[in-house]
Amino acid sequence: MTARWAVLGCALAACGDNRELADTAAVDARQAAPACTAAFSEDFTESSAGPANCATLATADGDTMLQLSIPSQTIAAAFEISIDLGAAPGAGTYTSESLIAPWSASGLHEFDMTSCFYHAGTAAVPPGRFALVLDELDHSDGPAGGQVHGTLDLVLAVLSRPYTYCGETNIERLVVTF
Repeated sequence: MTARWAVLGCALAACGDNRELADTAAVDARQAAPACTAAFSEDFTESSAGPANCATLATADGDTMLQLSIPSQTIAAAFEISIDLGAAPGAGTYTSESLIAPWSASGLHEFDMTSCFYHAGTAAVPPGRFALVLDELDHSDGPAGGQVHGTLDLVLAVLSRPYTYCGETNIERLVVTF
């Protein structure tokens, strides 16, 4: 008798439409986005893998802003990056020379009584430069969210106070895959 109930239970389970399993798999695949990887070079060298959500999209004044927060153990702070992609951006290549909209990137290493400031952007002197390749830009989560994946290659100036040693060079290069 128990064997009949077991066979009947297995038969009923096999008749399901598996729709819930497919929906769960789609949600799990979206949540399993690859981690952000960062490689610092020039002034200091460091590699890291961070959370999958280091790059986000936001809307301000009708433009889409790409924002990244990349932590660095070397300077014990995050590099904050913001690039205005314009009103209707899509996948493709953007550079500091081809994009006239504002952008900025900075990180601050404070130690003892001094600091090293890593800085680039349209309002920075020197301005630095970037090359951005967006593989995916999806606004399906609404105007304040969405999926974004790509690679950012960024060069920042290293600014220091007098008599402060920040490293061998006066630039820092950061390559982020998100």
